[in-house]
Amino acid sequence: MARAVGGAASRPSRVLLAVAVAVLAGAAWWFFARYLPGMRQREIERWRERLSVMALDRKAAIDLWLADGLADAATIASYPTLRYMLSDGPADDDGSTPFPAEQGARGHLAEIVRETATVHGHRCAIVADRSLQVVLRVGEECAMAGETAAARGATLTAGAHAEVVRDPAGRIGVVFAAPVAGPRPGEPPLGAVLLEHDPERFLYPLVRREPIPTETGETMLARVEGDELVFLHAMRRGGFGPLALRLPLATPGLAMSRGVAAGESFGELLDYAGVPVLAATGRLERAPWGLVVKVDTEEALAAYRTRRLMHLAVALAVIVAASGLAFGLLRAQRAAHQVALHAARARTAALLDHANDAILLLRADGRIEEANKRAEEFYGRTRHEIVGRSIADLRSEDERPRALEDLESVRRRGGLIVDTVHLAAGGRPVPVEVSSRLVDIAGEEVVVSLVRDVGERKAQEERIRSLNAELEERVRARTHELEEAYRELEAFSYSVSHDLRAPLRAIDGFARILQEDHAGRLDAEGLRVLGVVRDNARRMGELIDDLLALSRAARHEPRRQRVDMGELARTAFEELALDGGLDGVELRVSRLEPAFGDAGLLRQVWTNLISNALKFTRPRPRRVIDVGCRPCGEGVEYFVRDNGVGFDPRYGEKLFGVFQRLHPAEEFEGTGVGLALVRRIVARHGGTVAAEGGIGKGATFRFTLPRGEV
Repeated sequence: MARAVGGAASRPSRVLLAVAVAVLAGAAWWFFARYLPGMRQREIERWRERLSVMALDRKAAIDLWLADGLADAATIASYPTLRYMLSDGPADDDGSTPFPAEQGARGHLAEIVRETATVHGHRCAIVADRSLQVVLRVGEECAMAGETAAARGATLTAGAHAEVVRDPAGRIGVVFAAPVAGPRPGEPPLGAVLLEHDPERFLYPLVRREPIPTETGETMLARVEGDELVFLHAMRRGGFGPLALRLPLATPGLAMSRGVAAGESFGELLDYAGVPVLAATGRLERAPWGLVVKVDTEEALAAYRTRRLMHLAVALAVIVAASGLAFGLLRAQRAAHQVALHAARARTAALLDHANDAILLLRADGRIEEANKRAEEFYGRTRHEIVGRSIADLRSEDERPRALEDLESVRRRGGLIVDTVHLAAGGRPVPVEVSSRLVDIAGEEVVVSLVRDVGERKAQEERIRSLNAELEERVRARTHELEEAYRELEAFSYSVSHDLRAPLRAIDGFARILQEDHAGRLDAEGLRVLGVVRDNARRMGELIDDLLALSRAARHEPRRQRVDMGELARTAFEELALDGGLDGVELRVSRLEPAFGDAGLLRQVWTNLISNALKFTRPRPRRVIDVGCRPCGEGVEYFVRDNGVGFDPRYGEKLFGVFQRLHPAEEFEGTGVGLALVRRIVARHGGTVAAEGGIGKGATFRFTLPRGEV
């Protein structure tokens, strides 16, 4: 009898031992089949992040550099002097066509081209006519010189482009080419402008710079010629120079083939030497070049291989130790099992009795088999009065027919949540939410239902629906009012733009006729009065233009893009310089961080602020204007500082109001709208404006823009 009992007692131990062995075997399988491969994949993912970020940075830097070079070529190609020089020109009396160089155009154009090439770092420039003959060359000897420049110009009908070229002597250059447009749309170009940049100044140093601190990390650029890949720079392996390495485009697994054919990607590929690498690839936007940032797979996974050996040793030690512990734990488990079972039952009973919801246990026929204390409180009955009743008895009379249908749905679906009405204590109907689940207890299917009082929630939902309906009605009314106001604003803008301009033009025109054709019949006072009339008509026109600009700034939705603020500031100053009157002006532009916004609107901001500085520094013998920026919280603060007449700081806030002026119109011209337009544009970009100054101490105007996707 004792042996029988001992044998019966040992069966759970053998089962637990078998389970322990199975668990250890499963853990070993998981470690070798899942964990180690997963660890390798996580290491590859870390390299994906590092290489992909570096590839995006390289791509952005090169695209920006290419955009600047193409913009230089396009700017020169747009000069009227260049177009005139490449056109047929006017004929002389004898029918011949003089070349514009005889009139000084060639020398003027050469000086412009030389200045542009020098400022922007181009080592030479070539202008070719429509017959692909070189008519102007500026700078040192070019890799694209002679017939090479003409041959390159033959491709310009497709538009501006950039290319890497090499002359027979091995000299390498990056050529930025742009066509010179004909006088009318659709006509062939008059010629081409080609600027050559030394790749050693930016492109090659950027490519050679190690993307990450590794021995095999490398950045590569290549283009497609026919069915081959041509690498644009010197390679680290093999001693290949720029444009010397050519590989078939269809080479299986080649990283650069993916780089020229697709956008951003990452994978385990091959480099130009056939070495397995981890590579992030991409294609430039400004040139048909592929870009690859890679590191050799062997180097990238060296740390993984070391960790794998360490983990293998630890795993084997754990398996051996766990096997020993499993046998010891089996004995302790049997003793603790009964204690844990008793404690679990006690916890379950406490959990049910202290739950906030009523909990019912139902048999298959809908009879209640068990209920917790919250159910007794909710229904106003003892447990004995609840047990044995049908679940339908707890529902209101209207909801009882659905009780058995809901119970059948629970058995069919495995679970169900319904809103219904139960009779609470005193027979009071209460909205409830019943969440039911089909469970198996000791081989018998039963339904566990949680009954929650949702009366307050229903009342809140009804109040929310009522408030939402009221809010929607208010929104519709306000939207209608805004639409009406917008239409009135559009009508006002149209009236200002068309109806007010015509009388002004008439007033100015007739006054000019009196001045020019009837001046002899008027005395000095009459002529002065006519001048006043014309000046006021001109000022009224300026007011109309400024008001329309202010209105458009309020209605115009900014087109967000990356904006070079330094270029905008310099361009604004150059345009203002065309009007003259800038003797003694010193403009000092510090490095400006790029912004993210509407280039046209932000250009208006720089124009208005610099124009304001020029106007109020006019009385100074030495006029200094400083333009700069600095970080400011989560944004960037830009400023324009001058040494002009300044203003009374007590009235600084008035400067940004419409028609607000702190100086007499007789001293300084203006309409009082320019700074209001600045504030409106900056506010549309989510920024702020401010002004500082003192009487006779100059002024500083600041505006802050939030950082964006720059």
